[in-house]
Amino acid sequence: MRAAAISLMRADAVRALGGFTDTLTAGEEPELCARLRAAGWRVWRIDAEMTRHDAAMLRFKQWWWRAVRTGFGYAQAGDATAALPHPLYRTEVKRAQLWAGIIPFVGVALALLAHPAFLLLPVAAFAAQVARIALRGGQPRGMAWPHAFFTMLAKFPELQGVIRYRRARHLTSAITYK
Repeated sequence: MRAAAISLMRADAVRALGGFTDTLTAGEEPELCARLRAAGWRVWRIDAEMTRHDAAMLRFKQWWWRAVRTGFGYAQAGDATAALPHPLYRTEVKRAQLWAGIIPFVGVALALLAHPAFLLLPVAAFAAQVARIALRGGQPRGMAWPHAFFTMLAKFPELQGVIRYRRARHLTSAITYK
């Protein structure tokens, strides 16, 4: 059984559900909480910072691969909780598919079929979404715009992670069931 980052749980409840799911790459705590809720337990979250996670990301490439792992985790934990009343990460997967997949694809398709100016549509949509996130507030002074930009940029590696998970799952099921 894996240990949670910062949490306090009833041992009997966790044991009854078999503990953490060892096959998940990420999202073990939310997945366990989803199963606890589905089993009738209540999950409380304290709205206070309890710890800081130092991922030691000093380079863009490290940030990118962390976001790929996040997308992989979204898809994997989403599948693991698909049968529960409230599956995890459907919205996050859909956002990555929309912003990094569908919108750029439509822009490129329209540019190829109609006019190159249509390439500006995904760029304008991306910029508008960055502005919406930045102006929404909630970030420390001076961080709203960088936070908004990287939140949107992360959709691309997140989609890469979702695709990697789906491909790995497909290959595994194809090998298993042939």
